[in-house]
Amino acid sequence: MRAYVCLAALAVAALSPCEALRGVYRPEGGSGTPWAIDDSGTLIWGGAPYAPIGLEITNSSQLDGAIKAGIKDVVVNLPANGTGWSDTFKKLDGAGMRYLVRIDSIAPSALGVAVDPRGYRISGIEKSRPFVLDLPGATSAYVILANQRDGNIIEQKLIQVRDGQGFYDVKVSGPGNEHVLLVYPRTASLEMTDCWEGLDRHRD
Repeated sequence: MRAYVCLAALAVAALSPCEALRGVYRPEGGSGTPWAIDDSGTLIWGGAPYAPIGLEITNSSQLDGAIKAGIKDVVVNLPANGTGWSDTFKKLDGAGMRYLVRIDSIAPSALGVAVDPRGYRISGIEKSRPFVLDLPGATSAYVILANQRDGNIIEQKLIQVRDGQGFYDVKVSGPGNEHVLLVYPRTASLEMTDCWEGLDRHRD
């Protein structure tokens, strides 16, 4: 039993609780099995409530063991990239198993600007120097160089990020004033950077 048949039926049931849902599942090369969803949301499979007692399968060896043990109901975890799907379905169908498929995958994120002044911040800048900014997943970044004492903005600009790294050349006039660099990466990644990671090797 393909997962999408059951999941589609359940999804429609959630949208239309007052309508009786029923149909016939016809696998390729097999006979049809009637199904329905009753008023309580229970899946009726082949005329009886579907209340499986089975296993969760995470790899091929577990599937082989379940087949050998005669288990007929399983939940199969499959990778989102489709690797191994065909062989897994052949084994499941060949053993006459009823199965649901679980695919663990993070939904695509919208492209936006990460705003985290504490995380994307380099303070205590007293002289001109270039900075290499580690920004994994970013395509560009908006940087602001400001006076740390009064917040006066010295420069603000958009920089490009290539291979997870952005380059910004700090230019400040004269010693004695500390400056802060704030970075706002444009990214679809939720991964956070650590601007001080490079200093870890100097710790005791």
